[in-house]
Amino acid sequence: MTEGDCAQVLIAGAGPVGLLTALALAQVGVEVLVIEAEGQLNDSPRAAQAQAERLGARVRFGHKLVGLARSAGGIRAELETPHGSRAVRAEWLIGADGARSTVRELLGLRFAGHTSPNRFVATNIDCDMAAYGYQPSNFICDPVHGGVVAQLDGQGLWRLTYRESAADPAERAGIELERRASQLA
Repeated sequence: MTEGDCAQVLIAGAGPVGLLTALALAQVGVEVLVIEAEGQLNDSPRAAQAQAERLGARVRFGHKLVGLARSAGGIRAELETPHGSRAVRAEWLIGADGARSTVRELLGLRFAGHTSPNRFVATNIDCDMAAYGYQPSNFICDPVHGGVVAQLDGQGLWRLTYRESAADPAERAGIELERRASQLA
């Protein structure tokens, strides 16, 4: 196994949570490495990836976490990469790798909780959300209308993520998004 990168924080998972966390940490000068088992992202969070990389977070695709061990000063993660096995050292590990978390599995942690009867809809929009009082990163804690509003770049691109009932047809998401967006105008 080849010894590889070192970072203050290793984030497993390059979805919206992993990339926005990397962005927030990079903005305050933390050295971040994000690993993603998939070979590429879907289209929706690419702006967050570009912004995280611009601020110094490294993002590695096709890097699957296969082992974890405590080490002096943090953790040692074993990865399978397109170029073979590799080890990464970090002071901290953030598991942002989704519902079937490899991090949680490798640590032997149970998922304490339940599966939400809701789904999240995420979209990127061009809109000056700061004009509506939003900060660059916002978590809206509300039992019915919770969500995330996050600035993705300095050009007016924002990510809106909100919760809706999984009982609603998936096709309804676009209609609901248009309704909510029209309330901003």
